[in-house]
Amino acid sequence: MDNAFMQDVYDTLNGDMLPGCEVPGVENLFAVGATCELLYREIYDAERRLEERLGVEPYDDDVELIISKMFDILEEMCRHMYYYGAKFGMRE
Repeated sequence: MDNAFMQDVYDTLNGDMLPGCEVPGVENLFAVGATCELLYREIYDAERRLEERLGVEPYDDDVELIISKMFDILEEMCRHMYYYGAKFGMRE
């Protein structure tokens, strides 16, 4: 399994690739108006409201840690989905 290519696919899906470096045929799931972009905006807005309600400075360390670790979990899940898709997609 080509881990570098898998990372490029993941980075393209996240919109983290420089323009022109995206993996052809892979969409940016965080493009303006895309479902993931809209969902992330809801997360961001909820984070701001939570910090305001708790009276903490923007970008509270614990709130940021929760969001960061959720993205880490998501990335691990995506890697496994890619791997199993490649593994089982070859079956007849």
